[in-house]
Amino acid sequence: MLLRCVRAAGCLSLAGVVNTLVRWGYESVDSTTTPRSFSVRGGILDIFPLYSSCPVRIELYGNEIESIRQFNPISQLSISNITEVELLAPSGCGAEDKILFVELLKSSLSQFYYLKKNATSYTIANNADCGGAALCVDCVPGNLEGFVNGSNQKVIVFGFNRFYQKKLKKKLTDFSVVKKPLRSGFISKRLGVAVFGYSDLNLLKPVYSDALTTDPDLSTRFGLANIEWGDYVVHEDYGVGIYRGLSFVGSTANRQDSIAIEFANGGTVNVALDRFDKLHKHVSLGRGLVNLSRLGSAAWQNQLARTKKSIESIVEDLIEIYSSR
Repeated sequence: MLLRCVRAAGCLSLAGVVNTLVRWGYESVDSTTTPRSFSVRGGILDIFPLYSSCPVRIELYGNEIESIRQFNPISQLSISNITEVELLAPSGCGAEDKILFVELLKSSLSQFYYLKKNATSYTIANNADCGGAALCVDCVPGNLEGFVNGSNQKVIVFGFNRFYQKKLKKKLTDFSVVKKPLRSGFISKRLGVAVFGYSDLNLLKPVYSDALTTDPDLSTRFGLANIEWGDYVVHEDYGVGIYRGLSFVGSTANRQDSIAIEFANGGTVNVALDRFDKLHKHVSLGRGLVNLSRLGSAAWQNQLARTKKSIESIVEDLIEIYSSR
């Protein structure tokens, strides 16, 4: 299918969506941080659509959708709850994924209201003038602003988001916005309309990392983009553990994003994403097995105390050496 609309409180086959995303060329990753990627952790599905300004997190209970949220790909923190998300197939996914439109006269546009809702492909022929073409339109010009501003075309922009707004206003003096995804558009002189999709505006592609990173400390924090399931991590208070992916703490109404860290004997600590300053990726000098810390044990605190004392001793020796020079 060309488009899948996922709505909160609806039902969703996780395996079916994953198969569709793979067929569309999406990459399965441990942490969703870049467009055209997705990740699955239990009943949590993260997707970063090509045309979207940020990824979405779909939480499932069985096949029921409990919540849909937009989140920051850098910090993985939730931005806002949304009621639905539309997944649009990229180009080149096969003929069965095409919806073909024919330019219709204004008096014939009502035909679109009678298309079957569940159909996946339409070929509409209105008159002999259309011939065998699926879409009788002019080519999209390379000089966008020069063409549109110098004509009487009504400009309609699909897939618009806040990242495009300032840049697009510098190029076009007047345009209408449709906040729905459309890969590519067309220009029809006969209808006096110019339609542009997100791929037509790729020169205005947003920079996700700079635009979405509102916290100046995020660049120095523990980052999910640089860690994979099963990697060793160090928590300042609890010691050495194993990263076990994203988790959620609290009720549905007050759910908090966190990550799960597994310690010795199966003990687990959920660390809120806003407490990443206490987490560090484990660095090992050898290839031997790493000893996990045990929750509730004083061993980690004793090790910290010994390390601190050792550092203080080294500092004192360095001061004495430099003082004697």
